[in-house]
Amino acid sequence: MELHHTAIWVHDLEKIKAYYIQFFHATSNNKYTNPDTGLKL
Repeated sequence: MELHHTAIWVHDLEKIKAYYIQFFHATSNNKYTNPDTGLKL
């Protein structure tokens, strides 16, 4: 089985991203932005 996407709510997104990249060799896309709602993740 291959995991393609997951979502986790965290207080420090950059810190948890670095953790997953370092310890699980994960990759990350660009930050999500929705211009219609102004949401930036």
